[in-house]
Amino acid sequence: MVTTSRNDARLNFRLASELKEVIEQAAAHLGQTVSDFAISTLVQNARSVIEEHDRTELTNQDRPDGPDQDTVNQG
Repeated sequence: MVTTSRNDARLNFRLASELKEVIEQAAAHLGQTVSDFAISTLVQNARSVIEEHDRTELTNQDRPDGPDQDTVNQG
């Protein structure tokens, strides 16, 4: 089964012309359009942020309630 993705959502933002030039240069170095470069970079960073958040959330759930035993033993 072939899945197709509908590109029906849009992000619009303004940025400094110097930043746009950097993005255009990076996209050119990778042989990508600015749109493809921007999308892939944004999605990669977004997934990384979500993964880190989820990992931190799980770690915090594993901690016992109350003070850290190392802190109690030092006092």
